[in-house]
Amino acid sequence: MVQLPLVDAHGHLQAERFDADREAVIDRALAAGLKRLLIPGWDARSSLAGIEIAARLGWAHAAVGIHPSVADTAEGERDALLTRAADARVTAVGETGIDTKRDGVPLATQRANLDAHLAVALALGKPLILHCRSAAGSDVAQRELLAALRASSLTRQLLAFTRKQVV
Repeated sequence: MVQLPLVDAHGHLQAERFDADREAVIDRALAAGLKRLLIPGWDARSSLAGIEIAARLGWAHAAVGIHPSVADTAEGERDALLTRAADARVTAVGETGIDTKRDGVPLATQRANLDAHLAVALALGKPLILHCRSAAGSDVAQRELLAALRASSLTRQLLAFTRKQVV
């Protein structure tokens, strides 16, 4: 029987729930065929912990970011954290985005957080991990996320690339 290699593109291995058995979880994942793991952060502490775990494992990668649900409490940490995105062990930026399902963080704060992440990802040429969730019966988060992407230089880059391909 052939064992299929596995990639986990979003594993919060640095979460507290793994503190008691993190090494056992890693061993089971490797035994099951896991070959790559992306460890995204949701705030400064979790992002830095993800970088440490990725460095220790060697076969894992990290992503640094401030989740929209904590964007209001992490504004001061965000810029310093995003400078860590240039680290070779960091292969993506995020997790960031818009979340209107959870109350508490103003949409303008989430948008500023998203815009900062988007700028860093574009500057470094790294993938952006997007979180997007609207309250039930609403599409506010999706609309705001699309507006942010349209307003970014990403859209201009894609349009320029598309025009070159058509000509």
